Amino acid sequence: MEEVFEVINQSIDYRASSYKNVIHEDELKQVLLENIEQNGKTIDISLFDDLKTLHDIFFYILENRLFSVIDLNRLILENIRFNCSNIFFEKVSGHITDEDIKSGINKISSFYSLKNTPTNYHEYFSESGYNLIDRITSKNINELYFPVIEYDENSVNIMASVKFLEKDGNTSLRVCIIYLDRKTGYTTFYVNGKTGSFNIINDNEVYISSGATFFKRIRNLINSFFSCSFMSHKEDCYINRAKMFDFCNKMNNLMIGDYSEDLNDTLSPVLKRQIRKIYNEMNKKNSKVKLNSEKTEMLMKRIFSNYLGEYITTGYSESDLIRKAKEAGAVCYPTKISFRGQQLARGRATTRGRKFPLTFESIFYSLNTDIEIAGELDEFTLAWFDVDFFDKHSELEVSQTTIKITEEIFSLILKNTKNKNRGMTEHIEREIRKAMYD
Repeated sequence: MEEVFEVINQSIDYRASSYKNVIHEDELKQVLLENIEQNGKTIDISLFDDLKTLHDIFFYILENRLFSVIDLNRLILENIRFNCSNIFFEKVSGHITDEDIKSGINKISSFYSLKNTPTNYHEYFSESGYNLIDRITSKNINELYFPVIEYDENSVNIMASVKFLEKDGNTSLRVCIIYLDRKTGYTTFYVNGKTGSFNIINDNEVYISSGATFFKRIRNLINSFFSCSFMSHKEDCYINRAKMFDFCNKMNNLMIGDYSEDLNDTLSPVLKRQIRKIYNEMNKKNSKVKLNSEKTEMLMKRIFSNYLGEYITTGYSESDLIRKAKEAGAVCYPTKISFRGQQLARGRATTRGRKFPLTFESIFYSLNTDIEIAGELDEFTLAWFDVDFFDKHSELEVSQTTIKITEEIFSLILKNTKNKNRGMTEHIEREIRKAMYD
């Protein structure tokens, strides 16, 4: 795309502000200022701060030639991507070639882009890739658009969007941004958290009821158009659940592990003697009641968990535990878990909120043995320390993420709708992938 500044009626023709509903404006302004400074340029900060709309911000930047259209488009796409609340992990099986990508671009152009965009934009739908976020707006209601398909030797970036009507008659956007790492095959789908349902008119009237259904539809299209195959979640579902159990267990141990070990050293001999004594009395009444090492171990765990719960929840405050975890190097702590217990009965343990770690709740200890037996988690919520990513946050501030692992998807839901940025999101993604694949 030529780096030009098109002026129509004395106004720069830059239309990315049409995506204002999915742009995090405060975060974008901060990133723009940082990049302006990195480029060695100076501006009137007070004047920039007074700009009230995205249209005014973009006009100011382009009029003063602080960025090229290409660079501004890139920063806006990045902002939309990391403003999305729903994240889905996938992995491509095999290698995706340049020819696969070129073929995919041509198919998308043929099926969608050439049919619902003005003819004067058609020349930009190049098989070498394009970012037309400044020109292509989701103009037609319930139609699928692809304003961005970019790639290089390392990655592929794709953006899909649909404008739809809410129940109150207002229009909203559903967007999905795909980032595919060509080196590792790791593929991440980012979908905004807007609620609402619609049928995609130019895609066989496919019904979209949620962020998850939009993700699944876009995944199917990418799979088909780009001739790439995403690995099945069914095969790795239970392995990933077990790995996430280990991850949560590790975070809990950083918080209370040494307390647990110290108390166990003290109570273990006492509990073992008590259990043997009680079983001896029961055996006198009924000879069928017998004790073995396995039963002893199980009973000790259950009884000890209750004592540990009493010891932790009455002996320490939630802030004591959180500070200890942070100092021990924990990146997060669990606040809610869901698991399948014995006989496939579902178990849940949850806290009163993000500022209360699961280890501070007595219900966690009453279920602790069942959790260990299950050895896997299918849904859980983690509170991530976020002071490194938000300047105004205190040391123990956290942002919550709910993770779901099924035979169809591996998803992350960012619950902090106000504070989101690239650093925080990539940190969470990196830690979860490390727990799964290292």
